[in-house]
Amino acid sequence: MIGLTGHAGSGKSTAGQYLKEKYGFDFITLSDVVKAEAKRRGLLKDGDMEAQKELLSKFGIEWRKETGKDNIVAEKIIERIRERKMGTVVIDGFRSPGEVKMFRISFHGFRLIYIKVDPDVRWKRRLAQDPHARRSEFDARDTRDMENMGLSAVLKMADFTVDNNGTPADLERNLDKAIMPLLSTGQRNR
Repeated sequence: MIGLTGHAGSGKSTAGQYLKEKYGFDFITLSDVVKAEAKRRGLLKDGDMEAQKELLSKFGIEWRKETGKDNIVAEKIIERIRERKMGTVVIDGFRSPGEVKMFRISFHGFRLIYIKVDPDVRWKRRLAQDPHARRSEFDARDTRDMENMGLSAVLKMADFTVDNNGTPADLERNLDKAIMPLLSTGQRNR
């Protein structure tokens, strides 16, 4: 059971997809639960990608406040993992300390990887995805995640840090180095 954390645009989804393809992990994202709940409530509208990401970020914060649980998203993902009887899973998008704590309690051997990228590198990658993105919104999301969600504490909880300032091949090599000790010691959940 591997969790991925990092700022928006750090390459968590790319890392998760790589672990799925190379090592056979099931790959799920915490944001899928937030998106599903926002859709259920009729909050998602057609719009540009940055606006959608901002809406989901704000909704995630509000949903946690509304339920009084900073781990509500983790709770829903854990239910999904257990219902589907998943064994080896990589989960993208840890942003609150409560989410990490809940996974550590629920799954022996859970490890958290921080995908670290310099802000300017993340911004350049973001612009490549969406040329209409605005730096002010991008930076505001970082601030919300760090201050309101507890991402700063989550980053400190990481068991491993993987640098993603280079090429996709560099990320893959860095991920291999981080998870090989887990795979070789049999810490993958069965």
